[in-house]
Amino acid sequence: MGKASKRKRAVADENRGKGRGPEAAAVQRAEEALRPPALTSAHLLPIVLLLIASFAVYSNTLFNEFVYDDSSQVLKNYWIRDVRNLPKIFTKSVWGFQGAPVVSNYYRPVMNVIYMVNYHLFGLKPWGFHLVNVLFHAGASVLVFFLTARVGAAPFPAPSSPTLARGGMGRLLSLPFLAALLFAVHPIHTEAVAWVAGLPDLSFTFFFLLSFALYIGATTGKPVHTGRYSLSVLSFFLSALSKEPALTLPLILIGYDHLFGHREDGFRDRWKRYVPYFFVAAVYFALRLNALGGIAPERRHEHLSALQHVVNVFPLFSSYLGKLLLPVNLNAFHVFHPIASIWEPVGILSVAVAAAFAGITAVAYRKNRTVCFYLLFIVVPLLPAFYLRGLGLNTFAERYLYLPSVGFTALVAMFLTKMAERSSRGTISLIAALALVTGLYSLGTINRNAVWRSDYTLFEDTVRKSPDGAIPHELFATALMGRDRLDEAIRHYKMALNLDYSLDDAHTNLGIAYYKKGMLDQAIEEERISIKLNPNLPEKHFNLAQQLADKQLWEEAIREYDIAITLDPNFVDAHNGLGFACAMVGAIDKAITHFETAVRLAPENAMYKKNLSRAQEMKKEASGRTGTGKNNPMK
Repeated sequence: MGKASKRKRAVADENRGKGRGPEAAAVQRAEEALRPPALTSAHLLPIVLLLIASFAVYSNTLFNEFVYDDSSQVLKNYWIRDVRNLPKIFTKSVWGFQGAPVVSNYYRPVMNVIYMVNYHLFGLKPWGFHLVNVLFHAGASVLVFFLTARVGAAPFPAPSSPTLARGGMGRLLSLPFLAALLFAVHPIHTEAVAWVAGLPDLSFTFFFLLSFALYIGATTGKPVHTGRYSLSVLSFFLSALSKEPALTLPLILIGYDHLFGHREDGFRDRWKRYVPYFFVAAVYFALRLNALGGIAPERRHEHLSALQHVVNVFPLFSSYLGKLLLPVNLNAFHVFHPIASIWEPVGILSVAVAAAFAGITAVAYRKNRTVCFYLLFIVVPLLPAFYLRGLGLNTFAERYLYLPSVGFTALVAMFLTKMAERSSRGTISLIAALALVTGLYSLGTINRNAVWRSDYTLFEDTVRKSPDGAIPHELFATALMGRDRLDEAIRHYKMALNLDYSLDDAHTNLGIAYYKKGMLDQAIEEERISIKLNPNLPEKHFNLAQQLADKQLWEEAIREYDIAITLDPNFVDAHNGLGFACAMVGAIDKAITHFETAVRLAPENAMYKKNLSRAQEMKKEASGRTGTGKNNPMK
């Protein structure tokens, strides 16, 4: 062997010893391709444009009011006004601030923590709460940009085809940017972004995507990057504390590693990486059990058999796919009409849709694993939305599609780029298609945001689209009552009760409408029905007490005030009302006690102070003469 050959052999041996052989070099190149890119000026333009797009289509939400559940979860939520309530936020259900025991399936402490921050920054100004929602959405859109650049080693940031433009235009026509842009403007997100109470979907998705991105960054190459990995686990915990579907993240991680992970990673190595996520999930369930008293203690659709619960998953899934594909006729309350058998036309069609989806996913698993992953990303985060017994009154909700739409928009972006690659005028075709889709999406989003402007605009739209829904009629009636259109409100409350007589709040509000019209007997009757249906809410007993007091039925009013205070010892108006009723029957000492409590709970209220002072005067006057004091009413 010559000297040159010996030198080459020695260099080759040295390279192999240092891991520089052809195989090692190939592995290194693959790892470099997958390694999360450092943020550079090349990414700045796409990120800025995504932020601009996100704010542009949702800027009109800053003029919207608090609507729907916002009045309860924000305006009536005393927890968010004092940081000393943080322990309650983490140990009670999302409705725990109401005081009375409430059965709920919702444990979302991060929502109330963010509301608390909002309150201390903006007070109770709606625009501040809407701004935070838009910020979360913009952040999620940027995360979609980075994630789609990594999944399946998608090109970042340049387009995959030489037929497409390079340079700055190339970065803007890349799959990651297209997917993120479509996500930013998709109309299906309006419920989550334009509604303040949609915050849990925004926050859980943001922390979900952040956790996933950090996981990819931590596990690409060896050894695992401890810092990124720890932050990923922490972000997953925040996501879980935001909303329940976050618990599907471990399934996404397992699917990602299976489809794109290193072949040399053994089963044990992979599962070691998942253990902290399952541990976080266990901690979450422990906190949830402590706060709610069960995993999902509130059960709905109990009239359906176990088989019917399974059967109805198929039409739900088909409906969700339909809204992703064609986001029109959006509705704040889709009325759920369960099917009794899979052999109904809707059942047969929905099973066919699910079978086609499963078949396409199986084919993609063999031919294009990136497509397979995005198809899984649509369905896996939706899994909790198929548990009918644990869902709220609104069984089908558009906000549930916020995270799954990441998979959908990525697939649409892949389709657009592939079509452009096959065209002789690829760049022009892609720009035209992108302009058409984003233009239609943006117009749909902006128009839909305007519907969420107020309770009146929202529920006028909802009643028109869901005339057979009891809840929409009830909520529209409440909006009408807020505009003093009492006769119309009463008509819609009656329509709601004709559809569902068990709506206790509709009975209460119908009673209030009657009360405002001076129809006291009808008001009292409706409130008694409401209390019979749901006796554990202090506001109902307070309303009834007020109505009884107006008829000067003092003894009955005192009983209802007492019940309200038993249910909520801090119910300040009930203390004041009870004090007044006690004074009217001559129980001055009890009246003074409750007026003092009212003043202690609300020291800034001049009326409570005036009532206390008058009661104290009455006691002095009564002490100077005999009798019960019944002839000394409050003035």
